[in-house]
Amino acid sequence: MRLVTTYDKIGVAVARGTRAQITTAGNQRGVTYLEGNTPIEFTLETSNTATRGAEAVRTLTGANGRALDGSGVSVAVIDSGIDPTHPFFRNGAVVANLKSVCLVETTTSTDCVLRVPNIVDTDTISGGGHGTHVSGIVGGRPTTLTDGTRLQGAAPGASLVSISTGAVLLIVGADSALNWVLENHRAPCGAGVPASTCPPIKVTNNSYGPTGGGAFDPQSATVKLQRALVAEGCRHGVGGRQRRR
Repeated sequence: MRLVTTYDKIGVAVARGTRAQITTAGNQRGVTYLEGNTPIEFTLETSNTATRGAEAVRTLTGANGRALDGSGVSVAVIDSGIDPTHPFFRNGAVVANLKSVCLVETTTSTDCVLRVPNIVDTDTISGGGHGTHVSGIVGGRPTTLTDGTRLQGAAPGASLVSISTGAVLLIVGADSALNWVLENHRAPCGAGVPASTCPPIKVTNNSYGPTGGGAFDPQSATVKLQRALVAEGCRHGVGGRQRRR
């Protein structure tokens, strides 16, 4: 089999092979579990208008009694990408923009998540707009619409780290994004960039799930990655009816 990538912190390898090779691999010493690169889909509830952001900031307070607006925290949004030029994301809301490129086993690189130059990703794939929509709910800055309506995200002070899974929606793409967060959550913009400019990732948003739904699988790479992230201080937000926890 050909190695695609590894998730070292949870002891998982992603590999490509024939049916016979995969069957044989399951019998090898040290291999405890196999799972396929199953299709996933975004939850498509993007027609609604978020209206509770101001309420969240007004009613939620920290231990010091001050309003909680997400300041000092980065949120990793694993989705279809983001348009960082949108008015919701002005004043440097998007601190890092990346793409998960190990979406299918035919990729030739083991570096599965790459930075997007100049953080520009217009989020125009077939599922375009979903990642921008979700990111706005998370950390959209207070914005007045043309009709006078004023909207904002639930944590308008948070920094956003967007990891696009692209147009091919397979679980390897999403898991590779989660693995990147596991390996880089303490310094998502790279070593040497201060936390005041690019805070640690404390939350991930995952608005996707297996196509057609799926039973909870505690042995899946997704669950192992999420549990490892929680153990290191990261929490997860999930949206929609179909999801992996």
